[in-house]
Amino acid sequence: MEHDLPRTSSLLCLLFAAGLTSGQDGISDAGPFCENSGLQQLVAQPSGGVWGGPVDTAGVFDPSVGSAGSPYTVTYAWNDTLGNPLVDSVQIVVLAAPIVQIDSAGPLCENVGAQQLSASPTGGIWDGDLGAVDPSGLFNPIFGPQFSPYAVWYSITDTNGCSASDTLLIEVLTSPLPDVIEPLVLCPYDSIVQVMATPPGGSWSGDVDGQGNFDPSMGSGAYWGLYTVTDTNGCSGSSPATITVLDAIQAQLSPAGPFCADAADAFLWATPFFGTYGGAADSLGYFSPQSAGPGQHLVTYTYTCPGCCPTTDSLLLTVTPLPELQLIDSVLCADLDTAYLSATPAGGTWGGSAQSGGLVLPTQLGPGLHPVSYSYTDSSGCANVLLDSIAVRPRPSIGFTSGVPFCAFGPADTLIATPAGGIWSGGVTPEGVLTPGADTTLIITYTYGDSISCTASRDTLVQVHPLPAPLLVPAGPFCSSDTLVQLVAVPSGGTWIGAIGPGGIFDPMNAAVGGNTVAYSLTDTLGCTGVDSILVVVVDATPVVFGMNGPYCANDGQVVLTAFPPGGVWGGAAGPDGGFDTDVTPGEFLVTYFYSNGVCASEATDTITVDDCTFIRERVAEELLAFPLPADQLLTVTLREAAPISLLTWTAASGRSMEIPFVQQQDRLQLDVSGIPSGTYWVLVEQAGRRYRARVLVAH
Repeated sequence: MEHDLPRTSSLLCLLFAAGLTSGQDGISDAGPFCENSGLQQLVAQPSGGVWGGPVDTAGVFDPSVGSAGSPYTVTYAWNDTLGNPLVDSVQIVVLAAPIVQIDSAGPLCENVGAQQLSASPTGGIWDGDLGAVDPSGLFNPIFGPQFSPYAVWYSITDTNGCSASDTLLIEVLTSPLPDVIEPLVLCPYDSIVQVMATPPGGSWSGDVDGQGNFDPSMGSGAYWGLYTVTDTNGCSGSSPATITVLDAIQAQLSPAGPFCADAADAFLWATPFFGTYGGAADSLGYFSPQSAGPGQHLVTYTYTCPGCCPTTDSLLLTVTPLPELQLIDSVLCADLDTAYLSATPAGGTWGGSAQSGGLVLPTQLGPGLHPVSYSYTDSSGCANVLLDSIAVRPRPSIGFTSGVPFCAFGPADTLIATPAGGIWSGGVTPEGVLTPGADTTLIITYTYGDSISCTASRDTLVQVHPLPAPLLVPAGPFCSSDTLVQLVAVPSGGTWIGAIGPGGIFDPMNAAVGGNTVAYSLTDTLGCTGVDSILVVVVDATPVVFGMNGPYCANDGQVVLTAFPPGGVWGGAAGPDGGFDTDVTPGEFLVTYFYSNGVCASEATDTITVDDCTFIRERVAEELLAFPLPADQLLTVTLREAAPISLLTWTAASGRSMEIPFVQQQDRLQLDVSGIPSGTYWVLVEQAGRRYRARVLVAH
């Protein structure tokens, strides 16, 4: 290597002075370098020297220090063989590298087509993964999202020979792939249909509306629709739909009918030919009114040709029923000279045993069955013939059935006659119910007309029998205390009814006070019953009840005795008005009391006690309260205290004492008087050394 003296004058001076310079020692030429060219190894001879400047100790220069400080001075120092120090230097130029930037692109939908990429500065070369970009920068996402993202890079070399590049990742998105159900083949008469596509939410264009609805009535031909779906990434996909509307040649049935129910089979005309019959017609197009029967029947005709839509026409055929003929009044009475038959519908023609207009002669025909015919044609031209017979019958025979005898004023009954179903008259209801009145003889008529109005009548006599007339002899009035009485009725053999015993025995004691209805009934051999009745009066025989009469002291003077009911007459030791003089020798005195209410009389006897009042008055000093009075079942006596009683005596007015059951409950005595005869009694009670008494009345 040769060195210019001006660049290394100090070095040359040293070399020349030593006489040891060599043309290959020092730094080899280097640069210029691009700032992005990476680390550069500088070379110098002899080895082992020391580098200086912007290099490392091994002589490695880093151009990334940039072009701003260029050129850079690098030195290399070493010692020659004589040990003299030597130094070499070099100027290294660093060139600026071009600044490359790819413009942003993507994400791209896979079906968006080729996209031109751009970068600066222009004029560089493009490359990328899978050849997805050509050298001009045209990117095609044809390989789809399965290899996304795609790396593309752009490189450029400037006039200084410095190169630079940039890299970009481009994302390719999946585009929706809508699916349309096709092809659609429709007929012009079909309803509006909606073309189905997935996924939902897309939009339609073409021969369909925005919802994909297609109207086949637009006519035959080929139609199309395009279904487009845009996803949330903004990628769109479309799918076409092909719609074909076929031709439809209208089938047409010619009008036919109406038919009579007995008409022969009829051929039904239809166009175009060679279609298919259905409904009530057979496959050849024949309709059988006889098989179909009366009514309306649907017939169809369908025509289909290759490449066209089937069409159907229908026809409602009417089968008119034959006139329904009915003979009226087909049963006649044999005693009619002439009669006219009738039939429905009217206006037909008669034959057989019937003459023109339906005239028949029952008396000439005689009883029995006789054939007739009746023919009729209706407004539709349908005809029918009725073959029947008429019956000529004799008049009905009436008979009566014996019933129960009718008694005067008896219950209603129904008369019976044969045949049943006729009408009664003459004192009975039309149904034959007879309500008997007074005894009489009735002429009853029974009239019977059968279903053909052959009528017969017959009379019968109905006897209404008189009732027996028993007599019940009046009796009474009786007193309620009277004994049994035999009532009398004639004739004997009847039945006693009411407040009376069998055989006519009347018991005043058990009868109600007042009027008692007694009846006597007698039934004769025909079953007719007569009744007589009387009112038997029972007058209440009021019992005599004595008041609290005594005992008295021998010096009490004149007293007035009491008894119930008042107004009676006293007797015995008492005056008629009940006066009694106690100024007598002490003892017991018998008195009587007689009472009459004008019908019934009652009499009772009582004993009046007169004491000398030296002991008895002290022992029997107080009266007790007894209730109810009169008593029937139980008698209650109120005591003065609750102490147990030591003595109880029950004494009748006659002076006879008797036992009587009793129960003491504290200060109450309950005595059972149900077995005691009616009358006046004394009750004497001794309790705690004192005696008490009560006068009571028992009445059953």
